Amino acid sequence: MRGRMLLAVLAAVVLGVPAGAALAQTAGGPVKPVVICTKENVPRTPKLEELPLQENVTQYGITWTFEKPARVGQFINGEDDQTGLCPFEYKGKTYEKCWTGAKAFFVGHSREEAGGGSLTDGWGPVELFHPSQWPKAKLSPSRVPASEAYRRANTSAAWVASALSARILHAEKTWNHDAFFAYVDRWMTEDDTPFNEEIKKAGGPDYNREGPRRFSRHLRKRGSRADHGSR
Repeated sequence: MRGRMLLAVLAAVVLGVPAGAALAQTAGGPVKPVVICTKENVPRTPKLEELPLQENVTQYGITWTFEKPARVGQFINGEDDQTGLCPFEYKGKTYEKCWTGAKAFFVGHSREEAGGGSLTDGWGPVELFHPSQWPKAKLSPSRVPASEAYRRANTSAAWVASALSARILHAEKTWNHDAFFAYVDRWMTEDDTPFNEEIKKAGGPDYNREGPRRFSRHLRKRGSRADHGSR
């Protein structure tokens, strides 16, 4: 996701690293610029035995130490865009807004056109459709379709710090994806209370049981563990 590209933005804006480069750090090694791979610049996949044996690996100041040395490759920064702006074309039809009326929306997790699951299975641009049109097999008082579940529990809240950091750096143009910032603004300011009521009426969870701006508002409990409903 775009949030994982924050290092690339910092490199380009703060450190003057050329466009197309990011920062990477291997355990015990220096921080160095590396090429960001794209569809037009696909790297050769190394064989497992070609990867170095390392005792730990570090990224973003976090170090994972292994029980025993393991073959370690390169962190990959970036993912297909998961935010979009309406008008938005999907399967030959143009949508002027998502079901809540918002223009900036969550395009979906594991999108079908990118090799992921289908809308029928709960993946993709679920936000384009009213909850009454969501796959019935994926909607119950303890679950919502997978894309909506990931939107609530795994992505939106995690993007806030990245968007704020990029704005502090005035790096929006370098980021080059206006939909991301518009969506985060929506996430932070939208009153989703009436929309949660619609989800409940359609047979989904009662997200209004928790107050606004609380992470637990977007989760349901199953026993002792929190379940975001994607399964």
